[in-house]
Amino acid sequence: MAYPMVSIIWLNYNSKHIIDLVLRSLEAVFDIDYPRDRYELIVVDNGSSDGSFETIRGFVEKRSGARKKIIGLDRNLGFSGGNNAGFRARDRDAKYVVLLNNDAVPSKDSLSIFVEEMEKRPYLGGAQGIIVDPRTGLVDTAGDYVSEHLFPLAYLRGRSPNDMVRPLYISYPNGAYSIWRVDAVLKANKTERMFYDELFAYCDDIVLGLKIWDSGYKAASFPYIVAKHSRGSTLGRHYLAQVLHSFKCISFLSHISSLSLSKRLMTRSQIIKMSILVQMKFLPKPILGKIWRAWSDGKKLGLEVRDSEGFIDVSKAPLVRFGSIADKILGLILPRYMIMERMRKAIEEAYRLDEA
Repeated sequence: MAYPMVSIIWLNYNSKHIIDLVLRSLEAVFDIDYPRDRYELIVVDNGSSDGSFETIRGFVEKRSGARKKIIGLDRNLGFSGGNNAGFRARDRDAKYVVLLNNDAVPSKDSLSIFVEEMEKRPYLGGAQGIIVDPRTGLVDTAGDYVSEHLFPLAYLRGRSPNDMVRPLYISYPNGAYSIWRVDAVLKANKTERMFYDELFAYCDDIVLGLKIWDSGYKAASFPYIVAKHSRGSTLGRHYLAQVLHSFKCISFLSHISSLSLSKRLMTRSQIIKMSILVQMKFLPKPILGKIWRAWSDGKKLGLEVRDSEGFIDVSKAPLVRFGSIADKILGLILPRYMIMERMRKAIEEAYRLDEA
C-alpha cells in the first residue's frame, strides 16, 4: 500500500485533571504503525489556563521521530475553532486529516486501517472504526446516525464490539477519532475550514458529515477496534454547557436542513420545539430560559448559513426513518438509546456498505 500524507489534529483544553490519560493519547500517536515521514501530529491548545499545555508541549517537544506542530491559541475556540486552526495548519500535501480527542487512545494499527479503507474507496469522504470505553469494554461509538427528526443517534453504544460484523454507511463519523478526506472537506465547505466556528462543540461532526453526503461523498464505519475513549473526561464536568450546545445544534440543523417532516400542519422546527418542551417540562425555569436562548442562537446561525450557502439536503445521508405515525411520535419522545435499539436491525440491513 502507498502511504499518503496524513495530518492528525489533536485538541487540548484544561486537561490537567486527566493529564496521565492525555499523555497516553499522545504516546500512542508517536507509536502508531505508519511511516514516520508520512504523518504529522498537530497539537492545538484551546487557551488552557491550568498548566496542561505546558506539560503537553514539554512532552511533545522531547519526542523524536514523527513530525509535529504545536499551536497555542489565546482563548478557547471550542472543538470547532480549535480543529479549524489545526486544519489550516495541516501539511499541504496531506490527503487526509484525522481528528483525535485528547481522552482517546488510538490502537497501533488504526491509522493504517483508516488509510487502507479510504484508499480502496475514493467515494468516502469520512470514516471511523469501533471505539470502546476502557472503563467497560463496551462500545463508545461505532458510527453515528441522524434521525429524520434530526436527533443524533449513536450506533451500538453500550453494546459489545462483537455486535458489529460488517461495514456500514453512517450519517457522520464521530469526532472522537475519525479520518476525513481533505478534498471532500474542501468540496463540502468551499473554504479552508472543517466546521462552523459559531457552533463551538457537540454539533461539528454531525454537520460536516451531512455536508459530506450532500456534496456527493459518503461516510462509513468499519468493524475494527481502533481506539479507547473515555468520553466526557475533558468537558463532562460541564453538563449544562453540553445540553445548551446540543440544543443549539438541533436548532441549527432544523433550520438549515431541506428535509421536511410535515408540509401541511407544522414546520419541522415547530415539531422539534414541541418535543423539547415535552421532554424538558420538569426543568427549572432558568434552565428552560437558557435552552430557548440556545435554540434562538442556533436558529439565527442556521438562517444566516442557509441564506448564504443554501440548504443541506440531509436526505442524501443515511437517516433513521420511522414508518408509522406512532413510530414518528415515539422517535420524538423516547430516549435515544431506546430508539436505536428499536431501529438497529433495520439500520444494519438498510445501510450495508456497497462494495460493488
